[in-house]
Amino acid sequence: MWADETGHKPYCYSKLDPEELGFISSRKDVLKIDQIKRKDLLRDQEVLVSKIIVDDPLAIGGTQTDKSIRNIIESWESDIKYYENYLYDRELIVGRYYKAEGGKITPHNFEACRRRKPGTEEPAA
Repeated sequence: MWADETGHKPYCYSKLDPEELGFISSRKDVLKIDQIKRKDLLRDQEVLVSKIIVDDPLAIGGTQTDKSIRNIIESWESDIKYYENYLYDRELIVGRYYKAEGGKITPHNFEACRRRKPGTEEPAA
């Protein structure tokens, strides 16, 4: 059995400065708010955004109350389900085979079995 040890946490982005998000940073489920650069593809320029990192995916979204950050402020990537976010961030492909070794997972390529003549090692025609 494999358990994730990367420390990946749920997050979303806001265009508000971290100082403007003080009311959110005081929540117990908010771990930290970092200001980072992201590429705004619509404007083709780098922009500063606040990355809000939490300890519970439901703190980002999942409820219809103010327990979910996406219901309080305008945010980005808050509508992506956490397991999808994890897959995107780790560049994992659903349906692909992986092997777990040393706490890490790596893609595993299977070779297709060749049909053989019964009772021999010769390939079937």
